[in-house]
Amino acid sequence: MYKRQVKGFENQFFWGSDILVAAVVEKGKNNIELYLPEAHQWYTFQSSHFDQKLMKMSGKNTMKIDINHLPVFVKEGAFLVLSGSKKGNTTKDFDTEHIEVHYYYSAENSDSEWYDDIGDDRLAFTSGKFDLLKFNANHTGTTSNIKISTGNKTDLGWRKERKITLFVHGLENLHAVISDSKKVSSNKNGGYTFVMRRNEDITLELKKKE
Repeated sequence: MYKRQVKGFENQFFWGSDILVAAVVEKGKNNIELYLPEAHQWYTFQSSHFDQKLMKMSGKNTMKIDINHLPVFVKEGAFLVLSGSKKGNTTKDFDTEHIEVHYYYSAENSDSEWYDDIGDDRLAFTSGKFDLLKFNANHTGTTSNIKISTGNKTDLGWRKERKITLFVHGLENLHAVISDSKKVSSNKNGGYTFVMRRNEDITLELKKKE
């Protein structure tokens, strides 16, 4: 579909379906030519300073680059889950008791899933000792809801509860996040933190300014 458009952009690649990386392979470059599929808008990705406004773009672009920021882009509608911290270099060393969920706003409905287990048990999935979080963004008129549900409904799940901080990117008129008729408090970086327990489904209403 994009064969003609991507000719000359051989150093780009997808990581999954929602992340596109434009690799820099020449020393000393200050900018890069890139192509982002035009069927969607793409957000620039940042691994910190999530309170800053992210750029949205599509098609052919020229972007300034520096050694501190790789040209990485996230498709609108995507959910990205980031671990709070890590204590070592193996999968079991990642702390998933507190995770960040980053939603990149799109006017279209979208879904995603995230799998997590202890990290050192090769039978975790077959024995049911894992967590599967399902994310859904649904928009009806002026109302936007994000539902987070548990895909593994057994009592064998990996964690009894986890703290989640939600970041919503690209919704400039977001006023508040509501859960069970209660306002979820925001932190200084613009995230909304709440606790999700095993086998619990949570629906968050994104309240927009009128």
